[in-house]
Amino acid sequence: MSINLRNLPDHKELEDMTHSYTDMDVDAIEARLLLTRVALNAMAVSEAYLAGLGLSEGKCSLLALLHLSPAKKLAPSELAEKMVVTRGTVTGLLDSLEQAGLIKRQPHVDDRRMLTVCLTSRGDELLQRVLPDYFRYSMRMMSALNSEEVAQLMNLLRKVDATVRHLL
Repeated sequence: MSINLRNLPDHKELEDMTHSYTDMDVDAIEARLLLTRVALNAMAVSEAYLAGLGLSEGKCSLLALLHLSPAKKLAPSELAEKMVVTRGTVTGLLDSLEQAGLIKRQPHVDDRRMLTVCLTSRGDELLQRVLPDYFRYSMRMMSALNSEEVAQLMNLLRKVDATVRHLL
């Protein structure tokens, strides 16, 4: 079922939609719809910002994973697992990032059938330039909340995340 996430149904409309079903928690349904809208809007803001830099969330995530890796390199399969995407998706991202000179693929030191991926200096420089503004965008998205509210939101989101992960 698809609901217009731009104009969410109000509480009364949700009550009307669910009145014939037993054990419906309209507040929980309303919260889930709002959470989905917030997540989609936050992703849209991030994607628009990154697109202006010639990046995407996927490309930026891949660069950040390489940067955070203790060895500063990962196998494509490790990247796919950490990003929770298919190997095919990672291959497309790697092709694009390699063409831009931001990463390079190298033969694995122990197994010539495998590859490792590492950041180039150009990729690391781009990431270092992008992250401060990217983090500022994140802070701006949370600016309506004080520090206690941010902590409370994080606690609540962790609970929801644990439940959702259990459903996967």
